[in-house]
Amino acid sequence: MKALALLLALATVPRALACGFTYTHSGGLAPHSHGRRLHQVPSNFVSGDTQNFEADVDDFEDNSCDWNHVEAGRDWPALDGRCEWSCAGDSQSPINVPSEADAELDDTHTANLEFGTATDMRVLNLGHAIQVEFSAPTNGNASVVVAGDSIYTLYNSSDPNSDTVTRFSVEPLQFHFHATSEHMVDRRSTLLELHLVTKLVATPGATLPQECPEGSDELCLAVFGVLYDLEPGAYPTTGDPTVQKIIDNLPTCKEAGPECVKTVPGWELDLSSFFPDTTYRAYTGSLTTPPCSEGVMWHVFPKVQAVLSEQQAIDLQLALSTASVHGDHVSNRLNNRVLTPRYDRNVFASS
Repeated sequence: MKALALLLALATVPRALACGFTYTHSGGLAPHSHGRRLHQVPSNFVSGDTQNFEADVDDFEDNSCDWNHVEAGRDWPALDGRCEWSCAGDSQSPINVPSEADAELDDTHTANLEFGTATDMRVLNLGHAIQVEFSAPTNGNASVVVAGDSIYTLYNSSDPNSDTVTRFSVEPLQFHFHATSEHMVDRRSTLLELHLVTKLVATPGATLPQECPEGSDELCLAVFGVLYDLEPGAYPTTGDPTVQKIIDNLPTCKEAGPECVKTVPGWELDLSSFFPDTTYRAYTGSLTTPPCSEGVMWHVFPKVQAVLSEQQAIDLQLALSTASVHGDHVSNRLNNRVLTPRYDRNVFASS
């Protein structure tokens, strides 16, 4: 009840539009290939036609691919060819994660969670999320397994441990927060959800899935979701030290976005320290923000990290609500997408 009361007190109606990005280490601060084209050239533009180009761009930008969390994703279009969105497929995220999985995976079919130590830490306020980026860890050994040659095939539901799988190394890219949590566990929501975003990388003796062949710009993503809630006690005040480090280094900018960044010298972070244990639920889903691309390998930890102070929850949400994007005040403290149907997807438990 205490968490619910806090959420009700924090929630306000957002007004501004925000832009979403996922970043790669190799590309620096640049959208990956599934990102939205915010300034796509109009279809009627003729090369060299500078006289009409400015007017065409003005008309185009009036109907750009901006989005927000005003309706928690309910208003995101099912299909939008111009913006390359597809937010109503059969494999969307988030979902309600059941405590009882369809099957349990043995050790040879589970992810390795040794992500290593992140350095060169940078805190960003994107306007739609607080995000932390870093240089790729050099001491990590994290990996995921894929059955077959496609990231859309996640094990055999009748006997998943009989599947022949290929293990791929993954490179952590960034982590960010959603408030409230996007996934639920047995219909229970929490104050925050952390997403550690990783990409599959070329691995000796293995051929990357067909969706992200080696040498292409396409990414195969594996995301690890951790639920956070208030620490026990009537008035939790201690809080989580990593979350506090982020709060203490939130950038102050006139405009939120990928340029709203603060470097944190000397901060090193063991990325595996996020996880409450090694037990997760795996399923195939999507990005939880436009373009809602499917084929994302999700790993959601059902055990809640009950470590937050009330002030930490407030501070993270205030950072979003006081941001400005495109000159408009965001006023948006909640940045979660509503649950999407699970349909007939299988959910598997790590051992």
